[in-house]
Amino acid sequence: MDTGIATARLDVLLHHLLHTSGLSLTYAMEVSATPARPLVSVEFIGDDVAMLTARNGELLLAIEHLAAKALRLEPEEHDLIRFEAASFKANRDWMLRRAAEEAVAEVRRTGQPYRFSPMSSHERRLLHLALADSGLATAS
Repeated sequence: MDTGIATARLDVLLHHLLHTSGLSLTYAMEVSATPARPLVSVEFIGDDVAMLTARNGELLLAIEHLAAKALRLEPEEHDLIRFEAASFKANRDWMLRRAAEEAVAEVRRTGQPYRFSPMSSHERRLLHLALADSGLATAS
């Protein structure tokens, strides 16, 4: 992914989306790139941030999904962009790592498999990574 082209396209998309939606939001974009793995982060700020994070971040995730489609990213590249609002995703990531720790303890205590609620592919990946050092088998 060419981050210069990606940020320009995202800027056009987000400007149009926020203008036509009437949402009271602004955004800041940041590129943190390594040659092998660029990352474009978008932070939303404004009066309507709560709308983005309501219902488990449904609108925030939908906008991120639209952006990935607009950039024509392959599914394995969707984590090259990351949208955030009021630390919603950072807090969700922390909660997933905690849930993984609790699941490991539960499986070791009971010897029974543990099932998580349905989640996005990004969240499943985080869980698999959090569980990797546990020595327990994981599956999606």
